[in-house]
Amino acid sequence: MQDLAKGGTSEKLLTEHMISLEAVWVCTTCYACVRVCPVGKSQFNQIVTTDPHSLNTLRNGYPQYGGKWPVHHYTNLLLQLFESGKLQVNNSLSHYSATYHDPCCLGRYNGGYNAPRQLIQMMDISLTEMPRNKENSYCCGAGGGQIWMDSTPDGERPAENRIIKALAALTATNGATASANKVLFIVSCPKDVVMYTDAVKTTGNEDKIAVRDIIELEEGKMYYLVPCPFCGLKFGYCSNVVREIAFHTF
Repeated sequence: MQDLAKGGTSEKLLTEHMISLEAVWVCTTCYACVRVCPVGKSQFNQIVTTDPHSLNTLRNGYPQYGGKWPVHHYTNLLLQLFESGKLQVNNSLSHYSATYHDPCCLGRYNGGYNAPRQLIQMMDISLTEMPRNKENSYCCGAGGGQIWMDSTPDGERPAENRIIKALAALTATNGATASANKVLFIVSCPKDVVMYTDAVKTTGNEDKIAVRDIIELEEGKMYYLVPCPFCGLKFGYCSNVVREIAFHTF
């Protein structure tokens, strides 16, 4: 939002959202939690988001407008739930070989390198690091509002280059195992899912590698052990577990 804004537009957008607070409370996803939970939006004191760009804006942009809350990426929430025993891995994913891409806004901007990797290790996935990782990671090409642009410059796109380098790293490390196992390009950002899924198609590698967000891998592989302490609702195998109970967990 800040990258696209000109003049005072960014401040206007931030201020308007700060006045209503609703967009912040529902964590930029859906309104399911508002519909089912009796806890009013005035009662929250921390924010969880699935989007690193929202994390960066809420954590580093909103404080100057009065929005001073602890803001967490969902991978940190999941890791905390696993370590506390509230979530457990239901089965192993050891038949997968994978590499992980560090999102710019989660990694370089906010130092979020460890939680995603620890979650991958908990699922027994064979992880191979690409040469450019962590603080030296490569942008997916969606930054600065590029994901919304109708056209892109000629030549190899950043996301395409990243997929090619990922396959090279996996093949060099695993050899024949890379083709025998299911091969994944793991991300922790919804924009990365869009950019890299498209890059897999445009590079002709749909039969060689698949793009998955960590939260997709967790779906069906974990379960929530205790009911919500506020409203008593119990959540089972559900892809929306993190989105709908995040505000109750901390």
